This record gives sequence, structure tokens and C-alpha cells, in this order.
Amino acid sequence: MPDARFPFPESGGAGPAPQFDEIPDRRPCPVALYGGAPALLLTAYEDVRRVVTDPRFDRVGAARVGLTNRSPDSLEHDSADAPDPARRRRTITTAFTARRAQTLIPQIEAIVAELIDDLRAGGDRAEFHDAFAQPLAVRVICLLLGIPYTNYETFGPLVEIVMSATAYPPEQVRQAHGQLFADFAELYDRRAAQQDPPQDVLTDLIAATRSGEPMSREDAIHAGYGLLMAGYETTSHQLAICLYLLLSERDRWERLRAEPELVPTAVEELLRYTSLLSTGGAPHIAGAPATLGDAPVEPGQVVVPVFAAANRDPRAFDRPDEILLDRSPNPHLAFGHGRHVCLGASLARIELTTAISALLRELPTLRLTGTELGWREGRFIRGLTALPVRW
Repeated sequence: MPDARFPFPESGGAGPAPQFDEIPDRRPCPVALYGGAPALLLTAYEDVRRVVTDPRFDRVGAARVGLTNRSPDSLEHDSADAPDPARRRRTITTAFTARRAQTLIPQIEAIVAELIDDLRAGGDRAEFHDAFAQPLAVRVICLLLGIPYTNYETFGPLVEIVMSATAYPPEQVRQAHGQLFADFAELYDRRAAQQDPPQDVLTDLIAATRSGEPMSREDAIHAGYGLLMAGYETTSHQLAICLYLLLSERDRWERLRAEPELVPTAVEELLRYTSLLSTGGAPHIAGAPATLGDAPVEPGQVVVPVFAAANRDPRAFDRPDEILLDRSPNPHLAFGHGRHVCLGASLARIELTTAISALLRELPTLRLTGTELGWREGRFIRGLTALPVRW
């Protein structure tokens, strides 16, 4: 399939596009990105891991030549792509630790219980994403960051634009990035002026700029609104897709009802199975000669690592196209890898596990009300347009 256009058209379903199956032996595959730039598409597990750990490949260069909707400025402030990335990433990781996510479990459980009560109070059916998945993800990330939940009315529409792959023109996406920066800067400056601020991620980011770490005010603001976007856009749609996969094959739901201790393992498998990123991964540019698979890569060559395709590589996973709720080990790349691993992975796992466990326990008769479900198009994060359920 030489010179195919990538990203591939939305085909529906939770898995990767069928075009990936046409790539011989998962070799690096020539494609044309939207806009016409040539690139190599990477679908082999080891090739994808290599690119996101090898410093010869970087994302900022791709943004500078217009290969992504993110601006070079926003990527240069990203902890993994900025100067002195290791120290910057440690700074943000310190604020966004797994331990901190663990401390939120009681509050996340309370939010989940409240949302289930709201579902019951509304009758015997609901649209799951809007009624449960999105408010859960938004409330949790606002809680972690320390920003008012009411700010979602301002942030939400902007995030819809920023998380666009092809739904909005690049200039509109850049404008939305600018507005998000300005809005988050206002929250940042207001918090920075407080004498006795609460202990949350926003306060930690501010403290990092005053402690000699290589983090400026701009770095901290970019990090903050980046975490806000990733924290609810990805988790809300992932939760809806997980529920869809469990309910569309009833045996999966019933097995977890009978074996609730399997939920954490099942969540990992649903993450592996799901193709959440419509664009596969961020384009990288080679800064020095390299080899991927059996393909030489020259300086200036664009490569696109596709995490969802790597998660179906039969050389890395047995029976990769099946959902095995007890699969172990499961070294999937759903949260990325290396310097671009998702900082919110621990929080997302807690939200998914807590929500699914509670739904199994409290709404055991939950089921889909329709079989023809639509999928979002032109978005960086894939998801269902709606997930109607009843109980």
C-alpha cells in the first residue's frame, strides 16, 4: 500500500483501521500525511518502542514544518521535548505521581457513586458518555489539578478544537491553544498570588518554577493545561469504549460479574485492544541516520509510530486480535512508552477500574440499547458519538 494517505479514514469499531492489516510483515510503510508530506508508518512493536525512546527522533522538528496541529512553542514547553527534558519531566512527574493518584481513590469512589445515583434518579436509561464518563473524567482531573469544575464550561469547547485531527483547520487549532494558554495563565497567576494555597498539582507546578528547577511560568502553564486536556478527553472516551466492548459481548460482562478480581487485568486488556488515537502517534523527524526494521532512515525523514497497531503485533502478543480478559503479562503501549509515556496513566487506571467495578456491582443488568453506534471523525481521540444504555 505505498503512498497511502494517513491518517486512514474512520472505519468504525474499537480496533485499528483495517488498512494496517495490508502492511506486509509490519515493515515501515511509505505513506503521505495530510498535506502531502511523505512519511514512514511504523506498526511493529519494536519499531514503535524504538522511535519513542531514541533521541535521534523528535517531535518539535515535525511541528516546526507543520506536520502536527500542535505549535512548536507548545511542544518546546512539553517536558519530554524541551531543553533538559529529563529534569523537566522529573519536575512534572513529582507533581503527578502514582502515589498522589492513589490518595484520590476515596474521592473518585464518591464521585462514581454520586454519578450512579444520578443515573438511577433519571430513570432506567441514559447516554453513558455524557451522563457518566465525561463528568467523571472532568471532575477528577479538576480535583487533581486544583481548578474549579465550573471552568469546564470555558475549557470544554476549546479542548474540542485543540484535540482535532482534521475536524478543524490548523489555524483555528492554534488559536484555541492560545486561548487555553491565556485562560490557564489567569488561573495560574491567581493561585501564585495566594498566601496559603491548597496542595494540588497547580500549586506544585508553581513551586517548581521557584525552586531552581528548569521550569518557567510558561512551561508550567503549558504543562497544566496539557494535563487538563489529556486527563478528561482520553479517559472519558476510553471508559465509554471499554463499556461498549464489555456489553457488546455479554459473556465478557458476565465473567467480570462472576470474577470481579479480574477487573484490573481486564482494564489492561481493553486498553491494549482499543485504538484510541486516530492519528496513531505524533510524527517524529529523524535527526541522524537510523534503521527501523530493515529500512534505513535518513536525517529529515518523517516517521509516525502507531501505538494501536503495535499493540496488535503477533510477535509481541499471542492471539492479538482477541480480547483475553485474563491476559498476563500485557506490555501494551496504550499509554505510550519512554519519554512520551502518559503521566496520567496511574490516574486513568484508577478511574477505569473504579468505574467499571462499581457499574458491575451497582448496575448488573446494564446493557446497550442499540447496535448501530457511530464513531467520532476528525478527532485526535477516537470515541463513540453516543453510547445509549439501560438497566
